[in-house]
Amino acid sequence: MNNLKQIEQLRKLHGMIKLENTGSPKMMAKKMHVSERQLYNLIDQLRTMDAPIQFNRRANTYFYTCDFELLVNISVKVIQGNQVLQIYAGEKVKPVSRSLHGLCRRENYLGQVMTFIR
Repeated sequence: MNNLKQIEQLRKLHGMIKLENTGSPKMMAKKMHVSERQLYNLIDQLRTMDAPIQFNRRANTYFYTCDFELLVNISVKVIQGNQVLQIYAGEKVKPVSRSLHGLCRRENYLGQVMTFIR
């Protein structure tokens, strides 16, 4: 079940990065109840999946430099004889949202906001 725990940690990390509300690595590790080393390992795992992760020192947060989505589908069945004893199936799908990070110049920002409103 360690793999399920790790997948859940990746999903939680992804959500925090999408919200651009991670804080420093030390704070983020504390929020996720993992060590800093484990946090860096999770970030590296996302990067091996081609996640475009950067850290903004001014805002003190990790963020995605472009659209990135992590979809998690898990199905577990425990079968004993001809009986299914336990079934767990889950799916986590979120709509793709774009970050306004780096688009704060007035002309860029207004163009992006109008795109989101439509």
